[in-house]
Amino acid sequence: LSRQDAVWVLEFHGSETQKGRFENRFNPDFVAQFNKALDEIEKDKSCAALVTTSSGKIYSNGLDLAWMGENPKDVDDFMASVHRLLHRVMFLPIPSIAAINGHAFAGGFMLALCHDYRVMR
Repeated sequence: LSRQDAVWVLEFHGSETQKGRFENRFNPDFVAQFNKALDEIEKDKSCAALVTTSSGKIYSNGLDLAWMGENPKDVDDFMASVHRLLHRVMFLPIPSIAAINGHAFAGGFMLALCHDYRVMR
C-alpha cells in the first residue's frame, strides 16, 4: 500500500507459484492483508480514491483452490470472508479503480467488478 498525493495505490504481490508467477490468489493471508489496507484507507479522511493493481502479468487468478483443497473444513468461513471483502470494496466511501494490468480470472474478475471503475491495458 502506497500513497500518491490523495490517492492510495494497493499493489498485489501474491505468492509465487512453482512456475515463477505471482497469481494473487485469494487465501486467508491475501484477504487479511487487503482488509488491513482498507482499514488504513478508511481512516484517512483526506483520501480521494483507491487504485488496485498488481505486479506481474496477473491482476488476480481468484480463489486459491490449492489452499481450499488443503483446508476443506475452513472453506465456508473463508468464503464468507471473501464475500465480506468484495462487499467492502463495492461500498467503499471513496471512488475505487481497478487498474487491470493482466489476467483477471474468476474471483479476480469479481473483485474488479466491485470497483467503481475498471481500466485495462
